[in-house]
Amino acid sequence: SGDVVDCTAPISLAATAIMLYCYFALKPRRLLDRMIASMATADMGYAAVCLGNPMNHPQSVACKAQAFFVSYFSLSSIFWSTVVAGLTKAVLDHAILVRRLQVNGFQIYIRAFVVCQGVPAILAVIPFFTDGYGVEDRYDAWCWIKANNFVNLTLRFLTGHVWIFLAVLYNSYTIAEVFRRSRTVFQGQEEGQEALLRTFQRARYFPLALVVAHSFNMCNRIYEAIDKDPVWWLEALAFGFASLMGFFNALALAYLIRPRLIRAVNRDDCLVDLKESLRVSEDGESSGSHALPLRPSGGGSIGGLRPSGGRSIGGIGGGSIGGTSYLRESSFHRLE
Repeated sequence: SGDVVDCTAPISLAATAIMLYCYFALKPRRLLDRMIASMATADMGYAAVCLGNPMNHPQSVACKAQAFFVSYFSLSSIFWSTVVAGLTKAVLDHAILVRRLQVNGFQIYIRAFVVCQGVPAILAVIPFFTDGYGVEDRYDAWCWIKANNFVNLTLRFLTGHVWIFLAVLYNSYTIAEVFRRSRTVFQGQEEGQEALLRTFQRARYFPLALVVAHSFNMCNRIYEAIDKDPVWWLEALAFGFASLMGFFNALALAYLIRPRLIRAVNRDDCLVDLKESLRVSEDGESSGSHALPLRPSGGGSIGGLRPSGGRSIGGIGGGSIGGTSYLRESSFHRLE
């Protein structure tokens, strides 16, 4: 299991780094974006601590530190995933919440942050009081709560397994409801509200990421409760998929921000084409001319810009001579 985690955890680490880069690179940053960035931070921390291997010293500070952060980051990621799932379902069920999110989005995020970071921290501290952190057997892929007595077994269940079970069940229910509501939620909505609703509708794969990542983990724990003998392939799938949580969330993020990326690429291509057209026109004009041809009359436009008839768009001055639209050279420098 440890070898599997060593292969899968770096994938999640790289994927969550890309998620955080997208958060800082793309604007505006909305409530959903902040929640996803917080979830990505938890997934990154979880993947990072899983790469350590202090199991040869089960009572060392490094082993106890890894056990604490495994509990903390895994629970934080699970909490953020369920919050995103619940918010997505609530918005699609009650479209009127869109206006509240637009006004009070930051306050809602702060409340969610306190719950999703505070509760996991409290739960992760509890095993220190029972000397529960360490490693009990060599089948574990990392240090966590030992299974050497009834108290620690109870802690493993209350501070770990039960939250995974509840999150998988709740997110599965949410996925079904969101897909059902997605067909009719946009009817009769204003343009601004419809755009935000479509964003939440595209976020429906974040709950699915948790279900995929922890389903094998849940099955493995149920099997261990029935039969004490571990099955190596089931444990490998459980640990491997659990450490890929960040990767699955990155796939969900790619689907979510795809329209924003397309708009950004098209906008950049528009400016590149416009500048290239201006440079070509400047090279071909006579030395006495100060007008840069842009578009013949009756022809198309570049990136939707139509600066003809003496009007200016976006601060670009121009006019038309002989049916040919042009931009002044002084106006071109405003694009730089």
